[in-house]
Amino acid sequence: MAVITDSLLHRTEESSILAIDSAFDMCSVACLRADLSDIRMSSQRRKHADDILMLVQSLLQTHQLALTDFDAIAMTSGPGSFTGLRIGTAVVQGLAFGSQRPVLCVSSLAALAVSASRAQAAEYVAVCLHAREDEFYFGIYRLSADGAGESLINDCMATADKIDNLLGAFASSQHHAALATGDGWQHPLLQPTVLKYDLIPVTANYDALIIADIARQQWQAGKSGVPAALASPVYLKDELDYRTV
Repeated sequence: MAVITDSLLHRTEESSILAIDSAFDMCSVACLRADLSDIRMSSQRRKHADDILMLVQSLLQTHQLALTDFDAIAMTSGPGSFTGLRIGTAVVQGLAFGSQRPVLCVSSLAALAVSASRAQAAEYVAVCLHAREDEFYFGIYRLSADGAGESLINDCMATADKIDNLLGAFASSQHHAALATGDGWQHPLLQPTVLKYDLIPVTANYDALIIADIARQQWQAGKSGVPAALASPVYLKDELDYRTV
């Protein structure tokens, strides 16, 4: 397995990232460099296996770039679509292994939090996505002035009752209003929670360009990423007690 060292890679404000997002129905690929910000997006739902490599090739050819022109490759690690995450991870692993570039993994909930804070300025964002049945993906993020997100409540799988408890602990310790983004907040089970904690609903979406932006901030802050073989998706499906007994 190739070992990637910082001596081979330069951390500067001009660091460059190639990013791939495959967490949900539409996939996208983006590159972010000092002199360039560009994105390619799928025009078809759930066609990740057909589209991702084609989008990467289009982006690289348009700008006459090679994989080795990037410091790192970023991917959305989840939570999200099981199949989409597996396809995206396999593609990223192949590209990273061949180019000996590290992989930076970005949470889809963190990306939504950053996107929401750009839509409406706020320090705290509570992200909730409907997983299935009465289960939700949930996390709370604090956003700094430069747009970087810090996880206050780590991404988790939760019931409506657990989310209510987590928000209660957050509200008692922070005493700040939070934005609420993600389709989970529209679920009837969570409507009372939104009202109870005065959450401010904000519609937010993200794409590979936001993933690239977050990854570049991580890279410039000194995060080294992982070798291709260790890049893995995060499903969160096994965290509920009844799934492990």
